[in-house]
Amino acid sequence: MITVVIIKNPFNPLERDIYFPSWEENKTVVEYCDEYSKQIAKLNSQDEIIYSLNGKKVSTDIIPKDGDYIALCPVVGKKGIFGAIFGAIAMIALSLFAPHLGAVIASTVFGTTSTIVSGLITAGILFIGGLLINKLCPMKADTSQLDDINSASTYSWNKVKSSVAQG
Repeated sequence: MITVVIIKNPFNPLERDIYFPSWEENKTVVEYCDEYSKQIAKLNSQDEIIYSLNGKKVSTDIIPKDGDYIALCPVVGKKGIFGAIFGAIAMIALSLFAPHLGAVIASTVFGTTSTIVSGLITAGILFIGGLLINKLCPMKADTSQLDDINSASTYSWNKVKSSVAQG
């Protein structure tokens, strides 16, 4: 018997479903999880799910043994809810909300309405909030030309290109 644990919400691991399919020879991890994951995780592709076998991240073509534990969980930070659109909306909301919160904190904690104190608190809120949003919604860096030896500016006749990309 195999134990399949499907975690619906990665932020709350207790929100999960557990299934006990019978073990079959030469059946892969994905084949055990497909019939259950289609009902629960409404995801676009297999790239949006992390598969774990006995607590270790594995590829989808691994064949488990009898008595193994399979867990699958949606990936946070690639696609779906936490995509680029959500990240952009979150940054706009943060930049609109941070000055007001900075002024409120400056007046309640420090008892002053000083622009300098309020500005420093707002900068801290924007910095920490920006870090959190970028951690949850990372942008993919454009590294398509960095690994191409034919376009290297050192050993070719091509123009010099910046080797630094955002992200």
